[in-house]
Amino acid sequence: MKKPLNIIPYKIFANTMNMAIDEVLFLISIDLGLNFLRFYGWDKPCITYGYFQNPEINKDKKITYVRRLTGGGTVIHENDLTFSYCGHLNPPFISTKEIYNIFGSLIMKSLSSVSKTNHLELVKKNRPLDRHYNCFDTPVIEDILFKDKKVYGGAIRKRKGSFLFHGTIQGSIVKNRKEIMKTFISSANEYFSKINDFKLSKSMIAQAKKLAKDKYNSDEWNMKKRGS
Repeated sequence: MKKPLNIIPYKIFANTMNMAIDEVLFLISIDLGLNFLRFYGWDKPCITYGYFQNPEINKDKKITYVRRLTGGGTVIHENDLTFSYCGHLNPPFISTKEIYNIFGSLIMKSLSSVSKTNHLELVKKNRPLDRHYNCFDTPVIEDILFKDKKVYGGAIRKRKGSFLFHGTIQGSIVKNRKEIMKTFISSANEYFSKINDFKLSKSMIAQAKKLAKDKYNSDEWNMKKRGS
C-alpha cells in the first residue's frame, strides 16, 4: 500500500545542523512510519565522511567536518545539492539494491532533464575501495557520471525496519537546482499515494539544534574509531 511523501523545502544549513535534522526525521520515520524527502545545501565548504570510516582529519584546517549516520566515503561539499530520504523498508524500497537503484534512476531522470546531453552514465559495476576513499573520486554501482566524471553518489543506513538515504549531486549541473528537484519529485510521485509539503516544527528544530551541538559537534562522535 502506497503512503504519502512529505517534502521539506530546500534550505541551507551548517553541516552539523544538516546531519541533526536528518537524524530527527529518521527517528520520526522509525516511530511513525512517515516518509520524508529533504533537499538542502551547505552554508560553507565542509567534509562529511561515512559512519564506518576512521577519519584522518587535520583539525587545524579551516574546512569543517562531520560524520554522517550513513555509510559510504568522504564527500567534500561546497556548492552541491544534497538530499536525504527517510522511510520504511516497504515496497518498492525492499532491499539495499532496490533503494540504490530507485534513487539512481530518479537522479538520472532529473539530470537528463537539465543536461540535454547523452554524456550521462549510470555506473553498473563496483570498483575496489579502501577505508578512507574519497566518494567523488571513486564511482561505485548506481553512481552517475557526466563526461566520465562522477556527479552523483549515495549512501544508506538501516535501523529498525527503516532507512536513511543520503544523495549528493556535484558539478556545474547543480546550477539547475530547481529543475533537478522539480523533476525528481515529479518522477518519485509514482511510488507514493500523494505528495505533501511539510514544514519542520519548532520542536523538531529545537531537537535538531540540541543534536547538532551535543552530538554532531563532538569529538566523541566525529573522531571515534568505528572499525568495519
